[in-house]
Amino acid sequence: MLNFNQYEQVALERNEDEEGKVLSNCKYFESVVYEANGETKIPIDDSKFNSIVCIKGNGTMELQDSKMEIVAW
Repeated sequence: MLNFNQYEQVALERNEDEEGKVLSNCKYFESVVYEANGETKIPIDDSKFNSIVCIKGNGTMELQDSKMEIVAW
């Protein structure tokens, strides 16, 4: 079933200390850009799906005791 009614944007909860810039959001997801120069903390919510994409440069992503090198293609 398709719903052609205009979507009413909902305000998502964000902490004031978050560094990211929201590009867009909808009922099901939100896209946020982080300018990472040096160490940048990206908030992760275990109750949600998170995807991190490196679009320029490279770095190391750390989560608890795991480290992963990330590189832009």
